[in-house]
Amino acid sequence: MTEATLTGEQLKRAGQQLSLNFAGGWSKRVVAEFRGWAAIEKARGMRTCTIERFRAEAQNHPPTHKAWGSLPRLLVKAGLIESTGEYRKAAAPRTRSHPVALWRLP
Repeated sequence: MTEATLTGEQLKRAGQQLSLNFAGGWSKRVVAEFRGWAAIEKARGMRTCTIERFRAEAQNHPPTHKAWGSLPRLLVKAGLIESTGEYRKAAAPRTRSHPVALWRLP
């Protein structure tokens, strides 16, 4: 399949994988960090979260900001989050309140 015949979703996944490849071991470290962070959030009674909030508190940052886009897929695959199908306005001022996904902490 040539790039011209790939769908948007396929191109997105290819770009995310490229970012992950460049990020090296970041994906394993950040998933482990999220696991601990989510356990604390659940102990506090939280049942949902946004990646934006975790990212603001995370200690493990990738060598390129582009790798953050692949994090939800990694966390879903690890069974750490589930889609709610809902969105919220982003909290960070620089994002101009764009919609961010709300995730369930199973």
